[in-house]
Amino acid sequence: MPAIPLVRDALRPARPADAALALVVAVLQIGVTALAAHRPHHHGTINAASIALLAVGPLALLARRRHPASVLGISFVAALVYSAFDYYPRGLVFVALVVAFWTVMMAGQRLLGWISILAGFVLFVVVLPLAGAQPGTNLVWVSGIAAWMLVLATAAEIVRARREDA
Repeated sequence: MPAIPLVRDALRPARPADAALALVVAVLQIGVTALAAHRPHHHGTINAASIALLAVGPLALLARRRHPASVLGISFVAALVYSAFDYYPRGLVFVALVVAFWTVMMAGQRLLGWISILAGFVLFVVVLPLAGAQPGTNLVWVSGIAAWMLVLATAAEIVRARREDA
């Protein structure tokens, strides 16, 4: 039954700030990735399927205040599916996921946020490269991604705690 309110809420207009954020994220994800497709070190092409996958996360952000956990799940799966198809170009495919993560953390759903960080590391950094869906990795790359994920999660914890104290 939780899907019914999500669908009903999706039909309600989003707050103007949320709509603006979703639009900016969509432009970043789709636009930068389309530009990356034309760079020599990127392979793959932008097509209707890749654009649709890149648009799913930003569209979900329209409901981020009402359903932060669902939006995180949708954004996570969209980024994972896009990343699993190695023939799509690399670009800013994680912007909606980062915004959804931040929203979950600010909503106080800390455990879910940390689980998504751990699952993201395992799936995006370990499983996809081992499955051949991502380029080969090395210890420096893996460590760098882990560090950035920890910085993001720690920053969210700090901001959330300060908001609670205020």
